Amino acid sequence: MKNWDLGRRDLLRHLGLGAAMLPLLRTSKSWGQAGGAPQKKMILILASEGYIIESWRPKTGNLADQTLPEASSPLEPYKSYVNFLHPLTNPSYTGAISGHQAYATIFYGGKNGGGQYPEPTGPTMDQVVANAMPMAPGGRKTLAYQVQVDRTPVSGGRGASRCFYSGPGQAINPELNPFKTYQTLFAGMAPAMGSAPDPAVQRLFARRKSVLDYVGDSLTRFKNRVASEDAKLIEGHLTSIRSLESELVAVAEGKGPKATVANPGMMTDEDILGGPNANKMFPDIMHAYMDMIIAGLSAGVSHVGTLQLSDATGKQVSFGSFVPDIPEKGTGYKTPYRNWHDLGHNPILGGKNHKTIADKWCMAEFAAFIKKLQGIAEPGGTMLDNSLIVWGNHMENGSNHVTQKTPWVTAGKAGGAIKTGLCVGEGRSTADAINEFTRAFGAMPQVGSGFPELHA
Repeated sequence: MKNWDLGRRDLLRHLGLGAAMLPLLRTSKSWGQAGGAPQKKMILILASEGYIIESWRPKTGNLADQTLPEASSPLEPYKSYVNFLHPLTNPSYTGAISGHQAYATIFYGGKNGGGQYPEPTGPTMDQVVANAMPMAPGGRKTLAYQVQVDRTPVSGGRGASRCFYSGPGQAINPELNPFKTYQTLFAGMAPAMGSAPDPAVQRLFARRKSVLDYVGDSLTRFKNRVASEDAKLIEGHLTSIRSLESELVAVAEGKGPKATVANPGMMTDEDILGGPNANKMFPDIMHAYMDMIIAGLSAGVSHVGTLQLSDATGKQVSFGSFVPDIPEKGTGYKTPYRNWHDLGHNPILGGKNHKTIADKWCMAEFAAFIKKLQGIAEPGGTMLDNSLIVWGNHMENGSNHVTQKTPWVTAGKAGGAIKTGLCVGEGRSTADAINEFTRAFGAMPQVGSGFPELHA
């Protein structure tokens, strides 16, 4: 195949597939433009309500010299790949104890625009990195997703639910329906009129079929024509697609006595935001969008993925609906449920610290995400080696709302540009971290003085 790019895209067009179904973009020919250098990827995930710090934060220094505390213990197998950054000041929000209001500024670092929930006055870290990276024809600047952030009750204005911005007043609106995202990004089908996905996608899910089954053995034949190392990369991508489709079926089937909808492919925005099993859907939607980020970035559709797990308060996330050992009903604080906000203000109920349980659950989810990235082979090592993942937060602890001791945890080395295996942060700011991370992706420094402890 002499014209590699044309051949790959013609194959997709012939099969009727979306851009993220192009595992061929990960084969060695596609790395040639960068001289065989690894293609770096950034993934930003924003959680809420901070942590019970004494059970989450390791001791300052090398992680190899210590055992991680209880809440962060799921990261123990990956501690050579992670960094704990705490306490970070947040120069974008000068209030000391208004953690909810700091939400929109957390990935910015510069001066905010004022108001109760102030917004950035420039592009956030994701946009700075995306602007510095080459975008493939037909690609996307970023893959921006949310997990039920737009559910009621609404906490405030736009700055309470949007944390990624391309400029002043230009919030990035994250996609909320993984079925709609799937049909456009993976199945190559335009959305149908209304809120339901394309009928062809509905039929696939109704039959418990994969889009890979839909295209028959065409991709398999193509895989057999390329070099053995490339074939491994293609196979890994196809495996991630099947994993994603399993997560989508799990979203629709829910955790209740019956499926949320009769046909998984017909899941609507209303089902996700306010359906009978909406409280229980959170982890399945999160897993689906995490898998979409992995598959989309590994296919070269974008270099940056973002995922919002909560709005500014976390009232829409009912941990008791899906985490063992946490009751569904809480103390009645703001809502009847044991949500993120209730856990922050009232961690102990019935003699148990449910906030620590939730903190550990979050770190277990992060560990599972890291494991998936580590299992994907790429030039230069693995997708984990070539990526930087920031699991961010906008306050130290939901009980104190402190904004000037922000806790972040990162994973990955950004292609060797970031040093890992550390717990650091004293005397540093979110702006310093943002500056270091954007520089690792070849972007011009924006804010802060850098973070030399992390500079490889």
